[in-house]
Amino acid sequence: MNMMRAFNIREGFTKQDDCIPERFYQPLATGPLKGAKLEKEEFEKAKETYYKMMGWSAEGIPNLEKLQELGIEWITKLL
Repeated sequence: MNMMRAFNIREGFTKQDDCIPERFYQPLATGPLKGAKLEKEEFEKAKETYYKMMGWSAEGIPNLEKLQELGIEWITKLL
């Protein structure tokens, strides 16, 4: 996952690209979960938590320490 992330960063992807379609934030119109929706703030908080769990910065960039732990610190040259 860290190598894939590094590749995406090299290609210009940013934290803003880690998103979901706007329709996920709209209430469901029918079904047993009618009215349920995802809050943008909840999604952003979950994204921050995921970044921390992965050993990435707040901007979604793999930290050197994590890359060293995985033995792929050479990737930093690509970022």
